[in-house]
Amino acid sequence: MKPFDLPTSPLSGTNLIEASAGTGKTYTIAGLFLRLLLEKNLAVDQILVVTFTKAATEELKGRIRNKLLEARQAFTSGSSSDAAVSELVLGMDRAETALERIQDALRDFDSTAIFTIHGFCHRVLTDHAFETGDRFDTELMTEPASMLAAVADDFWRRRFYTATPELVQYALKKIKKPDFFYTLLQKARHPGIWIIPDPHEPEIKHLSAFREQLSRVRRMWPDVRIDIQEMLKDPCLNSVVYGGFKEDKKKPGTTVREARVSALVRQMDRFVEEDRPDLPLWKGFERFTADKVESCVKKGQDPISHPFFHNCMALKKHADGLVPELDAYLVYLKSECLKYGRKELLKRKKRRNVQFFDDLLSMLRQALMEKQGNLLASRIRERYRAALVDEFQDTDLVQYEIFTRIFSKKNRPLFMIGDPKQAIYSFRGADVFSYMKASDHAENKYTLFQNYRSTPGMITAVNTLFSNMVKPFIFEEIPFEKGSPGNKSAFKGTSKGAPFRVWFLSAQAGRSMTVQDANRVIVHAVTGEIARLIMDPEGKIKPGHIAILVRTNKQAVLTKESLSIARIPAVIYSAGNVMDSAESHDLGQILLGILNPAKEGTLKAALSTDMLGVGVAFLDTAKMEEGWWENRIETFMGYHRLWHDKGFMPMFRHFMNQEGLRERLLS
Repeated sequence: MKPFDLPTSPLSGTNLIEASAGTGKTYTIAGLFLRLLLEKNLAVDQILVVTFTKAATEELKGRIRNKLLEARQAFTSGSSSDAAVSELVLGMDRAETALERIQDALRDFDSTAIFTIHGFCHRVLTDHAFETGDRFDTELMTEPASMLAAVADDFWRRRFYTATPELVQYALKKIKKPDFFYTLLQKARHPGIWIIPDPHEPEIKHLSAFREQLSRVRRMWPDVRIDIQEMLKDPCLNSVVYGGFKEDKKKPGTTVREARVSALVRQMDRFVEEDRPDLPLWKGFERFTADKVESCVKKGQDPISHPFFHNCMALKKHADGLVPELDAYLVYLKSECLKYGRKELLKRKKRRNVQFFDDLLSMLRQALMEKQGNLLASRIRERYRAALVDEFQDTDLVQYEIFTRIFSKKNRPLFMIGDPKQAIYSFRGADVFSYMKASDHAENKYTLFQNYRSTPGMITAVNTLFSNMVKPFIFEEIPFEKGSPGNKSAFKGTSKGAPFRVWFLSAQAGRSMTVQDANRVIVHAVTGEIARLIMDPEGKIKPGHIAILVRTNKQAVLTKESLSIARIPAVIYSAGNVMDSAESHDLGQILLGILNPAKEGTLKAALSTDMLGVGVAFLDTAKMEEGWWENRIETFMGYHRLWHDKGFMPMFRHFMNQEGLRERLLS
């Protein structure tokens, strides 16, 4: 892999620049933009810059504009503190012409072609509506959740309202509700997803035999219940399975065997009375089967046998055969949901004349693949004479095909800039195989080695950690390239001790504690280390300089609570649902209290929230101060009237002021 040299690397062909965080990706893009402007004589609207979020487009616009201003100053004065810009100034034959082009670029900067991938596709489809078959008046639906949810609900109704009770019960246990199919449709909106192999509708062969055997067991049980209970108490049966004969500590006067067998009998009572039996069969059912009972008879003892045990064995056999058939049917239903979803969404979008963002990508790719595709690609190339794709590791196969079909010509430079190590993160929408395909087909492959963000010690530590692995990112196509410090002088005197440390909870301690206990120990240790860092007399590290990465929202809450106890300010950046938060629950309780102030339980629940913080002792009716409860009811009645008369926000602002909410929570 060659190091990328910004001032001298050729501006032609398909180029892949691999860059880790802190190695100057945005700096490189801005520098390439400037070189294309000056060396290829391109206008600002002829250089396509594509990234993946609106925030990133705004940042790129700012950085590119600053680079142009910096270059203007350099060509005016004849030098620059930026080595790449200085080299560019020295390499240009006519500084006046370069300065003129930069001035034109700054004047026309509003027409710069910097887009998100969806924004680019939308622009092309709109500008070339005849070639792509796109309708002029189509509305772009930014949030398709409501339509996807409606399709998932329809599929559920069509498939489960007339399904066999056993399948419905099993589905409710496995996938619970239509939300499962909604999530499936959301994940499968990507046009490049196939089902392999495409399942056919499976036959449920064991269902009739299962029902027949279940009917026998149900009819037989009431008559044999007492006999079976006594037989299972027989001392000849294994004590480990059916319980021993010592007194049960939880039930004095009863042996462990009697307690366990009684529990089994009660479970069988519930089982035979159920309208729809639970599948798979409940844990413990096998203790009523003939083979289990026979295998549990102690050596030298007479065997125990009963027709009921044989019927239970037959029922378990059919149930065990039925469960995989139901599993296969659920897989088939998932496949059918995707097929139904694609067809139904297409119909509904056409009827409402709307498109999703993902449709923009698939429509443009489809247009490029059809007969007129070459003509469309050449027209796009006429407009955009070079392309710079930022965060290329987040590109999927559809996006990759769009860029390569348009810009795979020698005279149209394409630069793909990204971090290959991040291509493994499928939860971000990345497709590692698209990245590897791009890497394989790129004419030139470069790497940005120098890291300007991390300390030299940290870079050495990371190099040591990952270079000791043969394939640290699983695939040979994603090697680990060692980084080097880009600016050593900037980090002089900043490191104390090891820059990278790995903590282990000792194996002995780990074996003797629960996961919850281990989490608490780890959180306590992290809190102590942060306290040590921020209390350093030199005071270089502040709480805002520190990030803590956790696996779950629960761990994040636990960590924040520990930091709060240590009086260290912290905030949670979470992908969790705000409606699941403690604050949301508290707010819900308070609003219910304001809606129903005359209802004692509701008002007490509101007052006991963290927001209002009334202690349990205050809410004991017998111990309340005279007039306190009546005042609270009257106050909440006032909030109720204000909400009704003026609306929510005026009421809530008054509520926060009246209750001193800010002061309470900030303290």
